[in-house]
Amino acid sequence: MTTCARVEGTKVAVLVRDLLSEERLGCRKVSLRATDGTVDVSVIAREMGGGGHPQAAGFTTELPYDQLVERSARRSNRQLHP
Repeated sequence: MTTCARVEGTKVAVLVRDLLSEERLGCRKVSLRATDGTVDVSVIAREMGGGGHPQAAGFTTELPYDQLVERSARRSNRQLHP
């Protein structure tokens, strides 16, 4: 198993899971991880309605996958390239 800390150059990893229960159908759970102090993933999670810690955070969303990817990348890039 490869972790984000082992992939050279990785600063942020995002895991998206579709929630399948009837009451949560259409929702996605997003887990964010940072490999070092370059990106504070809790900032990204809070902007998306969630929370967490600087290196481990998450949120739940109903955004379509393509919008979720675009917004997560944009928010990560804001910290990587201020």
